[in-house]
Amino acid sequence: MTMDDGKLTRRQFGAIGLVLALSSRAVSAEKTRLHRFGYDHVLGTSMDLVVAVNDPARAEDCESAVLEEIERLRRILSTYDPASEISRLNDTRLPVRVSPELLEVLALYEAWRVRTRGAFNGQLGGLLGLWKDAEASGQLPDDAVLAGVAREIDGAATDLDVEAGTARRRSSQRLNVDALGKNYILAKALQAGRTRVPEATGILLSIGGDLFSCGVGPDGPWSVGVADPRKPCDNAAPLARLRLEDRALASSGSYQRFFTVGGRRIPRMIDPRTGRPALSVLGASVLAPDPVTADALSTTLCVLGPTEGLRLIAAIPDVDAVIVDADGGVHASPGWNKRAEPVEIAQQQPNPGWPVGFEVSIELALAKTPKPAAGKPYRRPYVAVWIEDGAGKPVRTITVWGKDPKHIKELSTWWAFGSKDAMLFQAVGKATRDGGSYKLSWDGTDDKGKPVPPGVYVVQIEVNREFGQHIRNMTAALPCKAKPSKADLAGNAEVDGVKIRFGAGTP
Repeated sequence: MTMDDGKLTRRQFGAIGLVLALSSRAVSAEKTRLHRFGYDHVLGTSMDLVVAVNDPARAEDCESAVLEEIERLRRILSTYDPASEISRLNDTRLPVRVSPELLEVLALYEAWRVRTRGAFNGQLGGLLGLWKDAEASGQLPDDAVLAGVAREIDGAATDLDVEAGTARRRSSQRLNVDALGKNYILAKALQAGRTRVPEATGILLSIGGDLFSCGVGPDGPWSVGVADPRKPCDNAAPLARLRLEDRALASSGSYQRFFTVGGRRIPRMIDPRTGRPALSVLGASVLAPDPVTADALSTTLCVLGPTEGLRLIAAIPDVDAVIVDADGGVHASPGWNKRAEPVEIAQQQPNPGWPVGFEVSIELALAKTPKPAAGKPYRRPYVAVWIEDGAGKPVRTITVWGKDPKHIKELSTWWAFGSKDAMLFQAVGKATRDGGSYKLSWDGTDDKGKPVPPGVYVVQIEVNREFGQHIRNMTAALPCKAKPSKADLAGNAEVDGVKIRFGAGTP
């Protein structure tokens, strides 16, 4: 998570994706109405807000309160804003007068450092910098240098004087409060919305995938999903679905975030006690009464092994967790299933006509630096990816990125058939994505879940960006038969390239 200063853009959305999946049951006229708001470029990520209240104007009042509180706290906690309080503190080793909010966040970091015996630490800036330098040079960092930095941050990061309202850095390492800072803001922002609109029966707020809820929706507790670290594909089914009421859910993991050093992928989850990557856990999710606790623990569980991590969870009241280890094993605290009230997810059956373990993987690289139109702001592209058979008949819509009905219709090739099935879009529609590489998969079933026969299938990709270009001719024929096959698509103004593979073990 980064608290950058990117331009805030609003997106109204009609459904939230698998990691924030709302109940699809119809809401009668007598029930409280749901009002949904979405923004890109909030603290360097996306924000989704759902307000359960009958008056649309009051829902917008809640939205305003949430955004105002986020911006107020960003100016305090953003390490990407040189004028923020944390940046001013990082610029000196002298005491700096700071706000009560920054004092509180710094005290939380120290409390969690002590509680986790150093597995959670807010002084990772230097270590991350060493690994970024390694990525640039192609050479792994020196073990002695990593160990030296780890020793330097093995202690309190700051001296705090609450009465004087000052903080002072104790080491040469720069402070980075992005992790707990985001979830601290998440909690304060939801509280601000609740205070301004107390008649709302429920509010659900997500920033960067971490969730906090108060109250309930029209159908009871909010139904949300937990991402499965074993399936990093953007369109993968969740590990579980939970019922969330007055609780926070945070997930951490390095299964999609790596340093690339000399051709090797190194997980970005760093153990502050050693300076080296934490390799025993793919990801962890924590249910807790507040977002800060959930985030601190989910991060810590990725550093500790599953056994030690569950011992820590058992020692903290009113929290539960699930951990997926590096081998794909799932470890849950005793109260996870009881507290989470998991919703059963039907397991997808493999296509009996394909070789065992085969699937289609699609690695789509959206352009990181698309050419902007003169005098126009950058807008995230709308994207549709689907499969057709050899006769050109649509078989399976893999995903659609984008929510605004106006721009969805401008994906004209996909819209020609996708508009005929409202449930199809609800199942696959997700928020837009920033530039970067994303993985998708196809298991060989159609939109109704029925396996398709072996044959040649066509991967179709359509991209349309406001103030950008509309790309409609990205297609690749792929034999899906008895042997592995592959196809590559060249880049263009909106896409850096696409790699498509049919075979076993292609996540």
